[in-house]
Amino acid sequence: AELVAAGCDGRPLLAVAAGRVMARRDIAAAREPISWLVDEYASRGDGERNLLSFLAVLDEKAALSDLARLSGLLPGAVDETLSPLVRERLVLETGIFGAERSYDFSHDLIRQHVVGVLSPRELETAHGVVADDLERGPAATPALVRNLLGAGRYERAAVRAEAAGHDAKTSLAF
Repeated sequence: AELVAAGCDGRPLLAVAAGRVMARRDIAAAREPISWLVDEYASRGDGERNLLSFLAVLDEKAALSDLARLSGLLPGAVDETLSPLVRERLVLETGIFGAERSYDFSHDLIRQHVVGVLSPRELETAHGVVADDLERGPAATPALVRNLLGAGRYERAAVRAEAAGHDAKTSLAF
């Protein structure tokens, strides 16, 4: 226990995750608890990896309705699929129900590890789905440009970035 606690370097999230992993596994897994928990979750199937990829590329709190729309799952299925990560406090759930509920990683280190677990193709696909969804909106936004770049749509990103700059200039938002 002392070895694992020392490895957490004063980070409470790591200490809690290490304790939970150690309760279920050997000490070797507890030395990198976030890695072990995320890897175990990601190995469950495509639905889990798909939701992880959307949470990773959205780079902010994601509304339940957005995750359901992007993934093609019903909101209840999104809740159920993310519940193991919520239980382990790797993902935070805010809002009581439905339209108010949203999800986000509890720490940026978790988001970074998830990005490392997912393949470049999975991330590119998620960026593409998010970009397609954002392009249905009324305005070019930095999030749209970022996701177009992540999807490898460089020419489209340049056009939308120029449009966003023009919109900002005309609205005097500088």
